[in-house]
Amino acid sequence: MAELHMVVLAGARERSNCPVTKVLDKNYNLDGIVWFKDEEKGTWYPADAWTTDDKKNEIAMIIPHMNPNQELKLFVDPDGPANKAEVKAKPPVDVSRTGEKEIEIKIGGEAFTTLHVNDGLRPFLYPFIGPFGEPMTRSFPMKKGVAGETQDHPHHTSVWTAYGDVNEVDHWSAGGMAGIQATKDIPVARSGAAAGRIVLVNEWKNKFGDVDLKERREMRFFNLPRGLQTIDFSIRLTAVNDDVKFGDTKEGGLLSVRVATSMDGDRGGHIENSLGAKGERGCWGKQAPWVDYSGKVKGKQVGFAMLEHPRSFRHPTYWHVRGYGLFSANPFGLKHFTKGKLNGDYTLNKGGSIEFVYRLIAHAGDLKSARIPDKYSDFISPPEIKAV
Repeated sequence: MAELHMVVLAGARERSNCPVTKVLDKNYNLDGIVWFKDEEKGTWYPADAWTTDDKKNEIAMIIPHMNPNQELKLFVDPDGPANKAEVKAKPPVDVSRTGEKEIEIKIGGEAFTTLHVNDGLRPFLYPFIGPFGEPMTRSFPMKKGVAGETQDHPHHTSVWTAYGDVNEVDHWSAGGMAGIQATKDIPVARSGAAAGRIVLVNEWKNKFGDVDLKERREMRFFNLPRGLQTIDFSIRLTAVNDDVKFGDTKEGGLLSVRVATSMDGDRGGHIENSLGAKGERGCWGKQAPWVDYSGKVKGKQVGFAMLEHPRSFRHPTYWHVRGYGLFSANPFGLKHFTKGKLNGDYTLNKGGSIEFVYRLIAHAGDLKSARIPDKYSDFISPPEIKAV
């Protein structure tokens, strides 16, 4: 392990429970859980480290609190705190394979969600446990007959990625000719102190097995308390065998959520975007950096905030968000969203890639009490880390 000192700069804003990731300037031979120590106060900051494709180190850590313009001077301490062995043995973010098709994610020993692969048409996260220990997404179609739930749109599988026109193949619905996202490899499924990571390698195939797209999907599950549960998604699509045309359709979401039925906008739930527009009428088919969908589950107010990073293709995205509970980011359905004024068709040349980057926050309360505007600022402009 090479010696590493670094400075964390808060910037002009207060930071609270802020995830930070950083690709360092070189490889410091860091791997797994590492411990940073505050040079002045002696406070410990657990982090996770791994090696990137270009052989540099990347780290993830949580900043519990920083005042505006505050600086932290940290260094890697190989000895770590007294509970170092305990944290290594039982990482706060536990990513565990529970079968060939399931990976369970726990945070602080409590169930959060389970990733399902090659179990149906597409990978999905279900169940998705919210701030008060109750599921925040609809159970249907994974579990049928749940009292009070709607049972429309059987292709809405909790939290998932899909699109309805990929070289004229329907990768959105569940019809007989629907496309398939086959998971070919899971090169990373790793627990952590600050963040657990899962990387999927998927193939988007038509019903006859022809591959149009190769996908690399990374999910980072951060060690944050219930009420601020946060997942980062990075989705990179590559045209492998020929050019791939994404046709203009509203039927799709590069990140999609079907909220619990009790949260539906048609049942008293609240939809609001970053520009202050509200409801399906104000948010459907509109561009915005983020949208929040909140409502009640078992009598308690909870919500999902879906944030899009400026690195995403065609940022800011358009939103396919409905009062019946669908919540998805769709950058291609422009003809539908603009009533024919624009066309969202896009051809990805063979060998080319496009990327979509999102943060999904499952929060307690409404967007104001959850400070979603601040959380978006943390996402796109986190504290700066400089190796010194």
